[in-house]
Amino acid sequence: SGGGPGWGGAGCVLPWKLYLYYGDRRLLERAYEPMRHYIEFLEQKCKNDVLRHYGGDWDFIGDWVPPGRGMDTSNWPPKLAAELFNNGYRLYLWDQLARVAAALGRPEEAQRCWTRINEIRPLIHAAFYDAPKQLYVLDEQSYQLMPLMTGIVPEDLRETVLKRLEHGILVKSKGHLDTGMLGTYFLIQ
Repeated sequence: SGGGPGWGGAGCVLPWKLYLYYGDRRLLERAYEPMRHYIEFLEQKCKNDVLRHYGGDWDFIGDWVPPGRGMDTSNWPPKLAAELFNNGYRLYLWDQLARVAAALGRPEEAQRCWTRINEIRPLIHAAFYDAPKQLYVLDEQSYQLMPLMTGIVPEDLRETVLKRLEHGILVKSKGHLDTGMLGTYFLIQ
């Protein structure tokens, strides 16, 4: 579990990516149960269906090392930012599990995953959206990006949050990214 969902969850993401590249379902068949168990591990760390900080600092990092932050723990974003990012990543892992289930011909399992995703999204939104500021937790790109990418943002707020993200890239960061290792991947997507 070290690092948080973006690190422990690699075992959920890589089998799907390899399947997309090579079309070999055998890895999906072997990976499905470990993927499910990892997601269950994360679900056990939730309070009221929202993933909260667990373990030490290095067990629950969010987006990793954006420019200007470095690896010094005193300069990390607040824990609430890591919680938001990791909840988005948690939804991403649920989606990967649903896709694997569908590819393996398990439509009931896939539907169970998508139902769970739809149950979780509004709870994450309620926990992390700051309505007066019209942003999620912190005015940095990763923290607007993950809610957009994973469907946390309600439809009526998507344009507002997307404009916040665009402003963060084009104006605040003068055309540069302020995302870290994980956030940059999602931003490019």
